[in-house]
Amino acid sequence: MNLNDYERKYFLTYEAFAETVRFILEKALLAAENLPRPQSVQCRAKRIESLRRRLAEAGKLDTQTLELDRRDLAGVRLIFYTNKDVDRFLASPLIRENFDIGEDSTRDPPSNP
Repeated sequence: MNLNDYERKYFLTYEAFAETVRFILEKALLAAENLPRPQSVQCRAKRIESLRRRLAEAGKLDTQTLELDRRDLAGVRLIFYTNKDVDRFLASPLIRENFDIGEDSTRDPPSNP
């Protein structure tokens, strides 16, 4: 897929995917009695302008493998009130119980000083 394909054909698919993941997370969090509630749950598909800028910075505006070059085409962000809440969430099995995770594609969230 190239940038033009993403813009014309796939942006709405990635947007719907992010919304679906958000829905699943919100329902799973409601069902989890022992987990903290997030302050907010946000989702998005990568905006065309931002994607174009990132590809230009990497010298890959002409990529034909966009989905491999940019792994952040859709995302969901959970914002918790405290770092302790974040730690409790990360220690829980909620993500693994609700999603198949490719171990080679995960990364730890940035630490908060």
